[in-house]
Amino acid sequence: MSIKKIFLVGTMSILSTLFGCTHKSVDISGPDHKNGSTSVIYIDQAAHIEYTLPGNLSSQFGFDKIRDQDERTKRYNLAELDNEDFETNKWRSSKFVDAGRWDYIGPKNKGLAGELGWLNLTLELNSAELPDLSEPGFRENIKGEFLRFIASENKEISKHYPGYSEENLAHVLLPPPDSFDWIEINGSRFLTWLSNETKGSPSSYYIFPLSQQYFLSIIISHHTSVNDEKLRERIMERIQQDRSQILDSFVIKK
Repeated sequence: MSIKKIFLVGTMSILSTLFGCTHKSVDISGPDHKNGSTSVIYIDQAAHIEYTLPGNLSSQFGFDKIRDQDERTKRYNLAELDNEDFETNKWRSSKFVDAGRWDYIGPKNKGLAGELGWLNLTLELNSAELPDLSEPGFRENIKGEFLRFIASENKEISKHYPGYSEENLAHVLLPPPDSFDWIEINGSRFLTWLSNETKGSPSSYYIFPLSQQYFLSIIISHHTSVNDEKLRERIMERIQQDRSQILDSFVIKK
């Protein structure tokens, strides 16, 4: 075997070991569910939300320090809120309630330097006009608002490519969600869909109607930063497990 072939074989063997292409396990740090913190949100003293966000919060943007200093119990009197308490956020009017971000990090001493991916959660209180709170009516209302936002964004994108068809712009236009479905989390019904409004960082929405003027949003987005397919699959599996465990902690009592 030539020196060149020996070098290539040796290099591929090292890369396979480092990036999970063998059966050898690669330790990945991420959300620490054993050391989470529980929060309670009271809304009009008629409904409250309890949930637990994992420890090991990201240091990026000061998430770890901000949440350590944040109050674990919050109260909102909807009658005292007005338009100035909410800001336009893409397709919705929102008031920030809570957030968390977790980084997935590989063992740097084994070559996986830096971030492998991240998971982000945002909890919002949203203001809206919801004339029909039945599941079909609420779904069509929220779906309509979101699809109008997607159409508006695509219209703006198309302006930068005059003369191009939608087929030619398929790689840059925002795709509409495949479906809007109802799921149950600890006895509460949430409207959910998967959005790719931010390329490379899919977001899952979980929407809970509170009244004809307000709803609650849990938005969970994620991103992976590796090219190796097997390692990426492992990270995605971990992200899905962590997302499910976080969602399963949400309990809404009325």
